[in-house]
Order: sequence, then C-alpha cells, then structure tokens
Amino acid sequence: MATNSTARTYCALIVFLAGLGAMPAVAQIPAAAGSSDEGVRTPPGLPVGGFRLHPSLNFYDGYDDNLYRTNSNQLDTFLVTINPAFTLASNWGEHEFEIDGDLTQYLYRNATDENHTNFDVGGGGRLHIANGWVADGRASYTGTHELRTSEDLPQSAVSPTRYTVLHADADMVHARGRLSLRIGGRYDEYTYDPTKLVGGTLIDNSDRNRQMYEGYVKADYEFSPGYSAFLRASYDHRKYALALDRYGIDRNSDGYRIDAGVDMLVTRLIEGNVFAGYSVQRYNAPLGNIGGLDYGVKLTWYPTRLLTVHLNGERTIAETIIANAAADDEKTISGEVDYAFRRDISLLADAGYISDHYSGAGRTDETFQAGTGAKYFANEYMTGDLHYQYSQRRSALTTYRYDDNTIMLGILLHA
Repeated sequence: MATNSTARTYCALIVFLAGLGAMPAVAQIPAAAGSSDEGVRTPPGLPVGGFRLHPSLNFYDGYDDNLYRTNSNQLDTFLVTINPAFTLASNWGEHEFEIDGDLTQYLYRNATDENHTNFDVGGGGRLHIANGWVADGRASYTGTHELRTSEDLPQSAVSPTRYTVLHADADMVHARGRLSLRIGGRYDEYTYDPTKLVGGTLIDNSDRNRQMYEGYVKADYEFSPGYSAFLRASYDHRKYALALDRYGIDRNSDGYRIDAGVDMLVTRLIEGNVFAGYSVQRYNAPLGNIGGLDYGVKLTWYPTRLLTVHLNGERTIAETIIANAAADDEKTISGEVDYAFRRDISLLADAGYISDHYSGAGRTDETFQAGTGAKYFANEYMTGDLHYQYSQRRSALTTYRYDDNTIMLGILLHA
C-alpha cells in the first residue's frame, strides 16, 4: 500500500499501540450471563456531559486468494482495512439516547479498482412513557458496496456497486404483569449507483431502487422467570422506483408472516429466541409467489464459565434482479464456539451453511463457510485478532462456483 496516507496511518497506529501496550494488562474475557466474575473489566469510555463516549480503531492486514470469487482466473491479493468508530451513549438513568458511527476503508495491493470506503451513522433511544408504555426508535444512514459474492453483481464489474440505505424503525411496548404487547414498524430505502463493466459500459441500476415498509404486532407471555412465549404477525410492502425493471417485470410485492416462539431473556445458561411459523411474499405475474415455513433461531449458550456457543439460523426472502427470479429464498444456519483458553486468550471456531434458491430462474446456490481464530486481550484498551476463513460455493451455474481462503490479522483499540 505505497501511499502517503496509508503510511501516515501506519505511523499513527504504531504510536497509539505503543501507548496502549504500555498500560497494565487486565482480563478481558466476557463473563457468562449470571456469572460472578468481578475481575472482568470493560473500557470505561470518556465522560462528555451527560453522555459517555466510546471511540475505537480497528486495523486489519490480510490475504485473500480469490478476490473476485470466481472459478477461473483467480486473483490473490493482500489487503488492509481501517475502521474508526464511536458510540456516544447517555447515562441519564430512566431514559436512553445513543448515537454511533463508523467508517471502513478497504485497500487492496494489486486491485486498486476494488478500493472503497463504507460508512454508517445512526442514533436512537428509549423513552419511558406514563402508564407502563415504553417507546423505542432508531434511524441510520449507510453507504456501502455489494459483495463480490452478490448474485446481482456482474462478474465483469470493474468494481463493486455502491448503494445507500436509509433506515428507520420505531415501536411501543406495554407490559402488565406477565403479559406484554409490542407494536412497531420499520422503513428502508435503497438507492443504487450505476455499475461499471470491463470495457467501459455502465449498467443503470435505477430499477433496483426501492422502498420497503413493515408493520408488526407481538404479544408475549412470561410463563417462567426469564422465559416468554410469543406470537408475532407482520405485514410488509416492497415498492420499486420504476414500474418495470430492465426485463419488463413489475417487482412490487406484499407479504406477511405469522410466527410463534420463545424468548429467553438473559437466563443463567442460555439467552436468545427461537420461532417458527408461516410466511408468503406475493408478486405480480409472471413472477410466482414464495411461501412456506418461516423460522429463526438466535441462541447463546453458556455450558461452562469458559465456553460460549452461538447458534443462528433463519429464512429470508430477499430482493434480487436476476431475470425471471421473484426473489432470493435464502436459508441459513451457522454456529460459533468461543473457548476462553486463558484469561487473556480466547479461541474461536465457526461454520455456516447458506442455501440461495432463485425461484423461477432455475438456479440454486449452496455456500459452506468455516473458520478458526484467536483473540488476545492485551488489556482493556487493546485486543489482537487472528482469523482464517474458508468459503465454498456450488451453483447450478458453474460460472458462479468458487473456493476462497482468507486470513486476517488485526489490532482492535477501544476506550
């Protein structure tokens, strides 16, 4: 990365690391929920009036042996990511407010067209209203890029497609005894830049610009301390900026979901939720409707004080621009194990499976991912992170198959 700005960044990091590394080591392994480990400390942050500021700076250096995720003419490269971020949270007591932001710069040694910068800024809070009502809300604005694994990014694209997301959500919850009722909604607006192809051709992506609205109601019943059964119903509307896409298809749709499940609220051994139900997304002809079993699981299990297990899975009906495909019917399942090998060293292993079925296009992709790594908690201000990731995709279309190996070494600085 032979640029002056990158060189200055390296120098600043060395100075910052030297100062933080000289601080006394403090145990940083997070304690399991319900444990009484009083030796664990977290970064104290900086007082700012009635708020507390938590800045951070993450720096990663790594290697990717298949940058473009192709099955031929693979390009390997070294890369650097630089990620400053902050959180400013209130310490008011009853009411809460927080703003946060981050910026991530990606620099590639021998693929400068791939260099890009992502950002995210947002804020939200909680307001306790009279008679047991509580209101939550958040808004954010994100500028990001499509991944090279995206089915909507042409393999001949010179660089990833840039797009922005404007997001807002709000809800109100009322609890009385063991019963609670939550009513809420969300809004997302996607705006895409054109995609430049090899040879100079530009693809206009205005037919991908869309607005998505969702409203929901959720009822909970706490049948045991820390455990609540719930019933949730939601409706969404997806409206595109253009009446017809590049293939002459109307992609507007409406959908609903009805789910029942259990919330586990920070119990001593397990927390998270699991649910199942039915969902359907309705499209105009010639696109077909997508429906069936809806499910989700997000659990964190603490079998011992040293071992933490995460399990995640869901079915998502995501938008796509693939010809004749109504949507990406995506099913995912993943797990991660975190073992506190020592008070200052944590070992990790993860694996996941993703099935993407593009209904109507005759294409199904299956992706398997597995990785391993370690974190070294030098003190409450500095963490070292080493991670290796392998991913493999197999597709009905051979041109979309790939294997990839990535290894990243990082320094995480936080206050």
